[in-house]
Amino acid sequence: MPLVHTAYVGVRAGNVFRSSIVLLSREGSWGWGEAPHTGDRQGWAARQEHLARAEEVVAAVPAATTLSWPALEELEEQLCAVAPPWVASGVSMAWCDWVARRLNRSVPDILGVPRLPVVPSTLTVSAPNARAVADRLSAVAHGIAIKLKIRGVIDPAFLDAARRFFAGELSLDANATLTEGEYRNAVPALAAYGVARVEQPLARLDVDLRTPGGPMIVADEEVVSPEAIERLFPYVDGVVLKVARLGGLARARRALLLARSLGLEVRVGCFGETDLGTAASCLLAALGATCDLDSHRLTRTRPFLGVEGGLGTVGAPAGIGWGVRQAEHYEGELPDLSC
Repeated sequence: MPLVHTAYVGVRAGNVFRSSIVLLSREGSWGWGEAPHTGDRQGWAARQEHLARAEEVVAAVPAATTLSWPALEELEEQLCAVAPPWVASGVSMAWCDWVARRLNRSVPDILGVPRLPVVPSTLTVSAPNARAVADRLSAVAHGIAIKLKIRGVIDPAFLDAARRFFAGELSLDANATLTEGEYRNAVPALAAYGVARVEQPLARLDVDLRTPGGPMIVADEEVVSPEAIERLFPYVDGVVLKVARLGGLARARRALLLARSLGLEVRVGCFGETDLGTAASCLLAALGATCDLDSHRLTRTRPFLGVEGGLGTVGAPAGIGWGVRQAEHYEGELPDLSC
């Protein structure tokens, strides 16, 4: 039962994103999964080793006739014990797709989750300076929620340029690049320009940055487990959940249920995934979360198609398994289904 992977390369905002497309082949059936680039600094050889360990785990699992949340979480716990969470997530995805295809049903249907209809989704915009912000936002339709990526000190001119062309919901993603002092100095400008939320302003959120009239504080990079949410709860208004970072769909579901029970805003985000990875994120969002899913539309090439919606919206694919299909004119390579 081979687990095959291949490199996928897409370009978004000048950055290169790489994913492993996982193909699980067993007993004459197959299933797709995606392990995005996140956190993998050891290269493809290391990832191949992680996949080999994951393959041993899956090989020991009896052939399933259905999917259930408890069984899926048990599988993901075993996978996370031998491989990084993003690899475990991709293999778990492939297992779900494999089971669903054998049953000729969709993964959401088997797990008892309604297919996510086309809903609003935040659009991420990266720009190096205020002029670039103005240029990019001037082409964005009103009514779309925007998240601006920033690096370092928050420049009021950056916010002013954004607001001259965009009056809708505006958030910032600091990617853990601010100091506490830099953030607190920026609060008056953030409030003045109506910034709704700031994602992960500090590398470690262990101080309460929230102020009356200021933006919501949302944790992102630190949300690696349900236990992390419990630690972050005193300091944040919300969390961003990413299936790959949490080690799989069932583990992400447990994190979502915990965050909602604590009254936190829950957003489902992406890691530069294709339509395949986005399909799993759509299932998580259907459990009750706001969507921040646009990476599949911001890549140069799309090896898979099927996610519904347009700019500023997203909806789950319709079809068996994860519902996606291979793009006919994709120029890269994908695993051979004959394996």
